Amino acid sequence: MRVKTPAMKLDVQLESARKQGGELQFTGLAGLLPCEVTLAPAELRRVLAMVLRPSILGLLLRK
Repeated sequence: MRVKTPAMKLDVQLESARKQGGELQFTGLAGLLPCEVTLAPAELRRVLAMVLRPSILGLLLRK
């Protein structure tokens, strides 16, 4: 995954996911630094609504 901002481009590697205190928590690396991404239930629903579309799900079938 790549995150682009006006200030920098950063490669992000998500290494694990778990439920933590009612939220979804990913851990991994952002560049060379450890990082943590936390999604509240409302944020998770929004992300799922964005990606659970046929055009996006088709990416899973590509090699």
